[in-house]
Amino acid sequence: MKKYNTLLEAGTGSGVFYSATGKTLQQHFMPAIYTAIFSHIPELCKHYGIADCNVSTQSIESTSYSNEQFDAVVAVSVLEFVPDVQKL
Repeated sequence: MKKYNTLLEAGTGSGVFYSATGKTLQQHFMPAIYTAIFSHIPELCKHYGIADCNVSTQSIESTSYSNEQFDAVVAVSVLEFVPDVQKL
């Protein structure tokens, strides 16, 4: 698997990708609009060896992240909820 230093995962949810990405990531950024998911994230990151997990409450439509900050972006089951994907 290709190694990425930084990953933006829009709509983190249950953390289904952690087992695959944990060995390759240094930083995992997870904007989410539902704060209920946050409680289990630190435990999952530790379990899968992700050094830096950054969870924040924000929409993928408008984030505080700078352009070209990430090596890869994952958005599974998220974009169908964005009214105008072209703006992203």
